Amino acid sequence: MTVTPGGPLSQTITVPLGPTGGIDLRSSVVADVFVDVHGYYSPAITATRGRYVAVTSIASATTTAVSGGTASFDLSSVVPADVEAVVVTARARGGVGTWSVAGLPVLSVRFGETAVNRVVVPGRTVDFVASAAGEISIDVLGWYTGGSAPSSSDGLFVSVATQRLYDTTGSLNPLGAGVALHAGWTAELPLALAGAGAVLVNTFVSSAHGPGDLIVFPGRRDRGISPTLVASRSGHAVSGQSPVALSSRALSVWSAGGAEVVVDLVGWFTGTPVAATNGAPINPLPVGDTFPGQIWIPDIKLRSTVRENADLVDFDPVHIPESRSPNQPGNVAIFGHRTSHGREFRNIDRLKRGSQIIVTTNGRNYTYSVTAVGVLKPDDPALWASASNDQTLTLVACHPPGSVRFRIVAFARLTSVT
Repeated sequence: MTVTPGGPLSQTITVPLGPTGGIDLRSSVVADVFVDVHGYYSPAITATRGRYVAVTSIASATTTAVSGGTASFDLSSVVPADVEAVVVTARARGGVGTWSVAGLPVLSVRFGETAVNRVVVPGRTVDFVASAAGEISIDVLGWYTGGSAPSSSDGLFVSVATQRLYDTTGSLNPLGAGVALHAGWTAELPLALAGAGAVLVNTFVSSAHGPGDLIVFPGRRDRGISPTLVASRSGHAVSGQSPVALSSRALSVWSAGGAEVVVDLVGWFTGTPVAATNGAPINPLPVGDTFPGQIWIPDIKLRSTVRENADLVDFDPVHIPESRSPNQPGNVAIFGHRTSHGREFRNIDRLKRGSQIIVTTNGRNYTYSVTAVGVLKPDDPALWASASNDQTLTLVACHPPGSVRFRIVAFARLTSVT
Protein backbone atom coordinates (compact mmCIF):
# COMPACT_ATOMS: atom_id res chain seq x y z
CA MET A 1 0.00 0.00 0.00
CA THR A 2 1.22 3.49 -0.85
CA VAL A 3 -0.01 6.12 1.61
CA THR A 4 0.23 9.86 1.00
CA PRO A 5 -0.23 12.35 3.84
CA GLY A 6 -3.59 13.74 4.79
CA GLY A 7 -6.07 11.26 3.45
CA PRO A 8 -7.50 7.74 3.77
CA LEU A 9 -6.62 4.76 1.60
CA SER A 10 -8.66 1.58 1.10
CA GLN A 11 -7.08 -1.48 -0.48
CA THR A 12 -7.91 -5.17 -0.77
CA ILE A 13 -4.96 -7.52 -0.35
CA THR A 14 -4.43 -11.25 0.07
CA VAL A 15 -1.73 -12.14 2.61
CA PRO A 16 -0.37 -15.47 3.93
CA LEU A 17 -1.05 -16.31 7.57
CA GLY A 18 1.82 -16.72 9.99
CA PRO A 19 2.46 -19.90 11.99
CA THR A 20 0.07 -18.72 14.72
CA GLY A 21 -2.63 -17.67 12.26
CA GLY A 22 -1.85 -13.93 12.32
CA ILE A 23 -0.52 -11.22 10.04
CA ASP A 24 1.91 -8.37 10.64
CA LEU A 25 1.46 -4.82 9.34
CA ARG A 26 4.45 -2.52 9.10
CA SER A 27 4.22 1.18 8.22
CA SER A 28 6.94 3.65 7.30
CA VAL A 29 4.74 6.50 8.59
CA VAL A 30 2.44 7.09 11.55
CA ALA A 31 -1.09 6.04 10.53
CA ASP A 32 -4.36 4.70 11.90
CA VAL A 33 -5.02 1.27 10.39
CA PHE A 34 -8.23 -0.79 10.20
CA VAL A 35 -8.30 -4.40 8.97
CA ASP A 36 -11.46 -6.18 7.79
CA VAL A 37 -11.47 -9.88 6.85
CA HIS A 38 -13.37 -10.60 3.62
CA GLY A 39 -12.59 -14.32 3.33
CA TYR A 40 -9.93 -17.01 3.36
CA TYR A 41 -8.57 -19.96 1.38
CA SER A 42 -8.73 -23.53 2.72
CA PRO A 43 -6.21 -26.25 1.73
CA ALA A 44 -7.66 -28.63 -0.89
CA ILE A 45 -6.69 -31.00 -3.68
CA THR A 46 -10.02 -30.57 -5.45
CA ALA A 47 -13.08 -28.52 -4.57
CA THR A 48 -16.53 -27.55 -5.74
CA ARG A 49 -17.10 -24.16 -4.11
CA GLY A 50 -14.53 -21.41 -3.69
CA ARG A 51 -12.49 -22.05 -6.86
CA TYR A 52 -11.47 -18.89 -8.72
CA VAL A 53 -12.54 -18.49 -12.35
CA ALA A 54 -10.65 -15.70 -14.15
CA VAL A 55 -12.29 -14.06 -17.15
CA THR A 56 -10.58 -12.26 -20.02
CA SER A 57 -13.68 -10.75 -21.67
CA ILE A 58 -14.27 -8.22 -18.92
CA ALA A 59 -17.77 -6.83 -18.41
CA SER A 60 -18.00 -3.17 -17.38
CA ALA A 61 -20.67 -0.87 -15.97
CA THR A 62 -20.73 2.73 -14.73
CA THR A 63 -23.17 4.69 -12.60
CA THR A 64 -23.30 7.70 -10.27
CA ALA A 65 -24.53 8.39 -6.76
CA VAL A 66 -25.32 11.45 -4.68
CA SER A 67 -23.87 12.00 -1.23
CA GLY A 68 -25.26 9.28 0.99
CA GLY A 69 -26.73 7.56 -2.04
CA THR A 70 -26.28 4.07 -3.46
CA ALA A 71 -24.81 2.91 -6.77
CA SER A 72 -26.24 -0.52 -7.56
CA PHE A 73 -24.90 -3.09 -10.02
CA ASP A 74 -26.68 -6.23 -11.21
CA LEU A 75 -24.16 -8.73 -12.59
CA SER A 76 -26.58 -11.58 -13.23
CA SER A 77 -26.19 -11.28 -17.01
CA VAL A 78 -22.41 -11.92 -16.92
CA VAL A 79 -21.90 -14.06 -13.79
CA PRO A 80 -23.22 -17.63 -13.27
CA ALA A 81 -26.18 -18.10 -10.94
CA ASP A 82 -24.32 -20.04 -8.24
CA VAL A 83 -21.22 -18.16 -7.06
CA GLU A 84 -19.66 -17.58 -3.66
CA ALA A 85 -18.40 -14.11 -4.58
CA VAL A 86 -17.47 -11.93 -7.55
CA VAL A 87 -14.15 -10.12 -7.97
CA VAL A 88 -14.37 -6.66 -9.54
CA THR A 89 -12.09 -3.73 -10.17
CA ALA A 90 -13.87 -0.65 -8.82
CA ARG A 91 -12.87 2.83 -9.98
CA ALA A 92 -14.32 6.00 -8.45
CA ARG A 93 -13.88 9.71 -9.04
CA GLY A 94 -15.66 12.88 -8.05
CA GLY A 95 -16.40 13.98 -4.49
CA VAL A 96 -13.79 13.47 -1.79
CA GLY A 97 -14.92 10.62 0.44
CA THR A 98 -15.40 6.86 0.65
CA TRP A 99 -17.43 4.20 -1.12
CA SER A 100 -18.55 1.30 1.07
CA VAL A 101 -19.94 -2.19 0.53
CA ALA A 102 -21.93 -3.80 3.38
CA GLY A 103 -20.74 -1.02 5.69
CA LEU A 104 -17.03 -1.55 4.94
CA PRO A 105 -15.03 1.14 3.06
CA VAL A 106 -13.51 -0.23 -0.15
CA LEU A 107 -12.59 2.97 -2.04
CA SER A 108 -11.21 6.28 -0.78
CA VAL A 109 -11.32 9.22 -3.19
CA ARG A 110 -8.95 12.13 -2.65
CA PHE A 111 -9.16 15.55 -4.22
CA GLY A 112 -8.35 15.46 -7.92
CA GLU A 113 -7.56 11.73 -7.92
CA THR A 114 -9.14 8.53 -9.20
CA ALA A 115 -9.36 5.67 -6.69
CA VAL A 116 -8.99 2.05 -7.86
CA ASN A 117 -9.30 -1.13 -5.82
CA ARG A 118 -9.95 -4.83 -6.30
CA VAL A 119 -13.16 -5.61 -4.43
CA VAL A 120 -14.60 -9.04 -3.56
CA VAL A 121 -18.40 -8.79 -3.39
CA PRO A 122 -20.78 -11.52 -2.15
CA GLY A 123 -23.17 -12.54 -4.90
CA ARG A 124 -24.21 -11.14 -8.25
CA THR A 125 -25.63 -7.84 -7.03
CA VAL A 126 -23.64 -5.21 -5.20
CA ASP A 127 -24.47 -1.82 -3.70
CA PHE A 128 -21.79 0.85 -3.27
CA VAL A 129 -22.77 3.56 -0.79
CA ALA A 130 -21.15 6.97 -1.39
CA SER A 131 -20.23 9.43 1.34
CA ALA A 132 -19.88 12.12 -1.33
CA ALA A 133 -21.41 12.50 -4.79
CA GLY A 134 -19.38 10.90 -7.53
CA GLU A 135 -19.09 8.37 -10.33
CA ILE A 136 -18.14 4.71 -9.94
CA SER A 137 -17.46 2.01 -12.51
CA ILE A 138 -16.75 -1.69 -12.06
CA ASP A 139 -15.15 -4.36 -14.25
CA VAL A 140 -15.72 -8.05 -13.57
CA LEU A 141 -12.37 -9.89 -13.24
CA GLY A 142 -13.72 -13.30 -12.19
CA TRP A 143 -15.68 -15.14 -9.52
CA TYR A 144 -15.49 -17.91 -6.94
CA THR A 145 -17.59 -20.99 -7.71
CA GLY A 146 -20.60 -21.98 -5.64
CA GLY A 147 -21.66 -25.32 -4.19
CA SER A 148 -23.27 -26.59 -7.41
CA ALA A 149 -20.00 -26.33 -9.40
CA PRO A 150 -18.30 -29.61 -10.41
CA SER A 151 -15.38 -30.81 -8.32
CA SER A 152 -12.10 -29.77 -9.92
CA SER A 153 -8.48 -28.92 -9.19
CA ASP A 154 -8.71 -25.72 -11.26
CA GLY A 155 -8.96 -22.37 -9.51
CA LEU A 156 -7.21 -23.32 -6.25
CA PHE A 157 -5.01 -20.64 -4.74
CA VAL A 158 -1.29 -21.27 -4.17
CA SER A 159 0.47 -18.74 -1.95
CA VAL A 160 4.16 -18.20 -2.71
CA ALA A 161 6.98 -16.13 -1.30
CA THR A 162 6.96 -12.76 -3.05
CA GLN A 163 8.80 -12.95 -6.36
CA ARG A 164 9.74 -9.86 -8.36
CA LEU A 165 8.71 -10.17 -11.99
CA TYR A 166 9.38 -6.68 -13.35
CA ASP A 167 11.28 -3.61 -12.23
CA THR A 168 11.91 -0.71 -14.60
CA THR A 169 14.58 0.69 -12.27
CA GLY A 170 16.68 -2.49 -12.33
CA SER A 171 17.69 -5.40 -14.52
CA LEU A 172 14.39 -7.34 -14.36
CA ASN A 173 13.20 -5.45 -17.40
CA PRO A 174 12.69 -6.84 -20.92
CA LEU A 175 12.91 -3.28 -22.29
CA GLY A 176 16.46 -2.95 -20.96
CA ALA A 177 18.04 -2.32 -17.57
CA GLY A 178 16.75 0.89 -16.04
CA VAL A 179 14.34 1.70 -18.90
CA ALA A 180 11.04 3.26 -17.82
CA LEU A 181 7.72 2.05 -19.19
CA HIS A 182 7.07 4.99 -21.49
CA ALA A 183 3.66 6.34 -22.46
CA GLY A 184 1.81 3.88 -24.69
CA TRP A 185 4.43 1.15 -24.23
CA THR A 186 3.87 -2.53 -23.43
CA ALA A 187 6.39 -4.76 -21.68
CA GLU A 188 6.10 -8.54 -21.86
CA LEU A 189 6.86 -10.33 -18.59
CA PRO A 190 8.12 -13.88 -19.10
CA LEU A 191 6.91 -16.26 -16.39
CA ALA A 192 7.39 -20.04 -16.25
CA LEU A 193 4.65 -21.28 -13.92
CA ALA A 194 3.44 -24.80 -14.75
CA GLY A 195 -0.17 -25.53 -13.89
CA ALA A 196 -1.20 -21.88 -13.41
CA GLY A 197 -4.17 -20.27 -15.13
CA ALA A 198 -4.04 -16.91 -13.32
CA VAL A 199 -1.74 -15.04 -10.95
CA LEU A 200 -2.12 -12.61 -8.09
CA VAL A 201 0.28 -9.67 -8.43
CA ASN A 202 1.23 -6.58 -6.49
CA THR A 203 1.83 -3.63 -8.80
CA PHE A 204 3.56 -0.38 -7.84
CA VAL A 205 3.81 2.81 -9.91
CA SER A 206 6.28 5.51 -8.92
CA SER A 207 7.32 8.76 -10.59
CA ALA A 208 4.47 8.67 -13.10
CA HIS A 209 5.46 10.66 -16.19
CA GLY A 210 1.86 11.71 -16.69
CA PRO A 211 -1.70 10.80 -15.76
CA GLY A 212 -3.28 7.63 -17.08
CA ASP A 213 -4.12 3.97 -16.54
CA LEU A 214 -1.69 1.14 -16.01
CA ILE A 215 -2.98 -2.30 -17.02
CA VAL A 216 -1.52 -5.74 -16.30
CA PHE A 217 -3.13 -8.26 -18.65
CA PRO A 218 -2.62 -11.68 -20.28
CA GLY A 219 0.37 -11.59 -22.62
CA ARG A 220 -0.37 -10.92 -26.30
CA ARG A 221 -4.10 -10.60 -25.67
CA ASP A 222 -6.30 -7.52 -25.95
CA ARG A 223 -5.57 -5.48 -22.82
CA GLY A 224 -9.15 -4.24 -22.40
CA ILE A 225 -10.08 -1.14 -20.42
CA SER A 226 -9.98 -2.34 -16.83
CA PRO A 227 -7.18 -0.45 -15.02
CA THR A 228 -4.89 -2.20 -12.58
CA LEU A 229 -3.80 1.21 -11.27
CA VAL A 230 -4.49 4.84 -12.18
CA ALA A 231 -1.93 7.64 -11.92
CA SER A 232 -3.88 10.86 -11.47
CA ARG A 233 -0.97 13.22 -12.18
CA SER A 234 2.73 13.43 -12.98
CA GLY A 235 4.84 12.18 -10.09
CA HIS A 236 1.97 10.14 -8.60
CA ALA A 237 2.92 6.98 -6.67
CA VAL A 238 0.22 4.32 -6.26
CA SER A 239 0.06 0.57 -5.62
CA GLY A 240 -2.49 -2.24 -5.64
CA GLN A 241 -3.06 -5.98 -5.85
CA SER A 242 -5.02 -7.75 -8.56
CA PRO A 243 -5.64 -11.22 -10.05
CA VAL A 244 -4.72 -11.50 -13.73
CA ALA A 245 -5.45 -14.35 -16.13
CA LEU A 246 -2.38 -15.89 -17.76
CA SER A 247 -1.95 -16.51 -21.46
CA SER A 248 0.47 -18.86 -23.18
CA ARG A 249 2.73 -15.75 -23.38
CA ALA A 250 2.40 -15.10 -19.62
CA LEU A 251 1.80 -11.41 -18.74
CA SER A 252 2.05 -7.96 -20.26
CA VAL A 253 1.96 -4.53 -18.64
CA TRP A 254 0.94 -1.31 -20.43
CA SER A 255 1.05 2.32 -19.34
CA ALA A 256 -0.97 5.21 -20.75
CA GLY A 257 1.12 7.97 -19.24
CA GLY A 258 4.52 6.39 -18.62
CA ALA A 259 5.99 5.51 -15.23
CA GLU A 260 8.51 3.54 -13.23
CA VAL A 261 6.77 0.21 -12.54
CA VAL A 262 7.32 -2.79 -10.27
CA VAL A 263 5.29 -6.02 -10.49
CA ASP A 264 5.59 -8.76 -7.83
CA LEU A 265 4.07 -12.25 -7.87
CA VAL A 266 2.41 -13.15 -4.54
CA GLY A 267 0.39 -16.23 -5.56
CA TRP A 268 -1.29 -18.10 -8.39
CA PHE A 269 -4.46 -20.00 -9.24
CA THR A 270 -4.29 -23.48 -10.71
CA GLY A 271 -5.58 -23.92 -14.24
CA THR A 272 -4.70 -23.65 -17.91
CA PRO A 273 -3.51 -20.43 -19.60
CA VAL A 274 -5.60 -18.99 -22.43
CA ALA A 275 -4.10 -18.86 -25.91
CA ALA A 276 -2.12 -15.80 -26.99
CA THR A 277 -3.94 -14.25 -29.95
CA ASN A 278 -1.91 -11.14 -30.84
CA GLY A 279 1.55 -10.41 -32.17
CA ALA A 280 4.46 -8.87 -30.34
CA PRO A 281 3.77 -5.33 -29.03
CA ILE A 282 5.02 -2.32 -30.95
CA ASN A 283 6.15 0.52 -28.72
CA PRO A 284 5.78 3.97 -30.32
CA LEU A 285 8.04 6.93 -29.60
CA PRO A 286 6.23 9.07 -27.00
CA VAL A 287 5.61 12.75 -27.62
CA GLY A 288 8.44 14.75 -26.06
CA ASP A 289 8.14 17.77 -23.79
CA THR A 290 9.55 20.69 -25.74
CA PHE A 291 11.45 23.78 -24.66
CA PRO A 292 11.64 26.62 -23.64
CA GLY A 293 12.03 25.40 -20.09
CA GLN A 294 14.19 25.86 -17.04
CA ILE A 295 17.29 24.17 -15.65
CA TRP A 296 18.25 24.28 -11.97
CA ILE A 297 21.52 22.80 -10.62
CA PRO A 298 21.74 23.40 -6.84
CA ASP A 299 25.39 22.31 -6.43
CA ILE A 300 26.67 25.09 -8.69
CA LYS A 301 23.79 27.51 -8.00
CA LEU A 302 22.79 27.58 -11.67
CA ARG A 303 19.29 28.55 -12.67
CA SER A 304 18.69 29.34 -16.34
CA THR A 305 16.26 29.18 -19.23
CA VAL A 306 16.78 26.43 -21.82
CA ARG A 307 15.67 27.16 -25.37
CA GLU A 308 14.76 24.88 -28.28
CA ASN A 309 16.39 26.88 -31.10
CA ALA A 310 20.14 26.23 -31.41
CA ASP A 311 20.59 29.72 -32.89
CA LEU A 312 19.76 31.16 -29.44
CA VAL A 313 22.77 29.59 -27.69
CA ASP A 314 24.36 33.03 -27.23
CA PHE A 315 21.40 33.99 -25.04
CA ASP A 316 20.73 30.79 -23.05
CA PRO A 317 21.65 27.09 -23.07
CA VAL A 318 19.87 25.23 -25.86
CA HIS A 319 18.47 21.77 -26.45
CA ILE A 320 20.51 19.97 -29.11
CA PRO A 321 17.90 19.08 -31.78
CA GLU A 322 19.56 15.76 -32.73
CA SER A 323 18.94 14.48 -29.20
CA ARG A 324 15.73 13.27 -27.62
CA SER A 325 13.31 15.42 -25.61
CA PRO A 326 12.18 14.94 -21.99
CA ASN A 327 9.54 12.19 -21.68
CA GLN A 328 11.18 10.21 -24.51
CA PRO A 329 13.52 7.22 -24.31
CA GLY A 330 17.13 8.13 -24.99
CA ASN A 331 19.33 11.07 -24.17
CA VAL A 332 18.41 14.75 -23.75
CA ALA A 333 21.42 16.96 -24.61
CA ILE A 334 21.75 20.62 -23.62
CA PHE A 335 24.62 22.85 -24.79
CA GLY A 336 25.77 26.02 -23.07
CA HIS A 337 28.72 28.43 -22.93
CA ARG A 338 31.49 28.45 -20.31
CA THR A 339 33.34 31.72 -20.87
CA SER A 340 31.30 33.86 -23.25
CA HIS A 341 27.83 35.36 -23.22
CA GLY A 342 25.93 34.15 -20.15
CA ARG A 343 28.63 31.59 -19.12
CA GLU A 344 25.84 29.38 -17.71
CA PHE A 345 27.92 26.17 -17.86
CA ARG A 346 31.12 27.74 -16.50
CA ASN A 347 31.22 25.44 -13.49
CA ILE A 348 29.82 22.13 -14.71
CA ASP A 349 33.29 20.66 -14.11
CA ARG A 350 32.48 20.98 -10.39
CA LEU A 351 29.56 18.58 -10.61
CA LYS A 352 30.10 15.26 -8.90
CA ARG A 353 28.43 11.88 -8.88
CA GLY A 354 24.98 12.30 -7.35
CA SER A 355 24.63 16.03 -8.08
CA GLN A 356 21.02 16.86 -8.97
CA ILE A 357 19.91 18.52 -12.21
CA ILE A 358 16.26 19.57 -12.49
CA VAL A 359 14.84 20.33 -15.93
CA THR A 360 11.35 21.84 -16.00
CA THR A 361 9.23 21.92 -19.13
CA ASN A 362 5.51 21.73 -19.89
CA GLY A 363 4.68 21.74 -16.19
CA ARG A 364 6.82 18.72 -15.31
CA ASN A 365 10.03 18.57 -13.29
CA TYR A 366 12.54 15.99 -14.55
CA THR A 367 15.14 15.29 -11.88
CA TYR A 368 18.42 13.75 -13.01
CA SER A 369 21.37 12.47 -10.99
CA VAL A 370 24.91 12.99 -12.32
CA THR A 371 26.73 9.73 -13.02
CA ALA A 372 30.01 11.08 -14.42
CA VAL A 373 31.80 14.13 -15.83
CA GLY A 374 34.20 13.62 -18.72
CA VAL A 375 36.00 15.25 -21.65
CA LEU A 376 35.26 14.16 -25.22
CA LYS A 377 36.11 15.20 -28.78
CA PRO A 378 33.64 17.60 -30.46
CA ASP A 379 32.47 14.94 -32.93
CA ASP A 380 31.89 12.17 -30.37
CA PRO A 381 28.22 11.04 -30.64
CA ALA A 382 28.19 10.41 -26.88
CA LEU A 383 27.80 14.19 -26.53
CA TRP A 384 24.17 13.92 -27.51
CA ALA A 385 23.24 10.35 -28.45
CA SER A 386 22.21 7.34 -26.40
CA ALA A 387 22.51 3.65 -27.24
CA SER A 388 19.76 2.81 -24.75
CA ASN A 389 16.06 3.48 -24.22
CA ASP A 390 16.89 4.72 -20.74
CA GLN A 391 16.17 8.39 -20.01
CA THR A 392 19.44 10.26 -19.65
CA LEU A 393 20.79 13.80 -19.86
CA THR A 394 24.06 15.32 -21.00
CA LEU A 395 25.18 18.89 -20.38
CA VAL A 396 27.77 19.90 -22.97
CA ALA A 397 30.20 22.85 -23.08
CA CYS A 398 33.54 23.72 -24.63
CA HIS A 399 36.77 22.69 -22.86
CA PRO A 400 39.12 23.89 -21.58
CA PRO A 401 37.59 27.27 -20.74
CA GLY A 402 38.29 29.67 -23.61
CA SER A 403 39.04 26.86 -26.09
CA VAL A 404 36.86 24.85 -28.49
CA ARG A 405 39.31 21.93 -28.79
CA PHE A 406 37.30 19.54 -26.57
CA ARG A 407 33.92 19.28 -24.91
CA ILE A 408 33.24 18.74 -21.23
CA VAL A 409 30.19 16.62 -20.60
CA ALA A 410 28.15 15.97 -17.46
CA PHE A 411 26.30 12.65 -17.78
CA ALA A 412 23.14 12.11 -15.72
CA ARG A 413 20.23 9.66 -15.47
CA LEU A 414 16.58 10.37 -14.76
CA THR A 415 15.51 9.62 -11.17
CA SER A 416 12.01 11.10 -10.93
CA VAL A 417 9.26 13.07 -12.67
CA THR A 418 6.97 15.37 -10.68
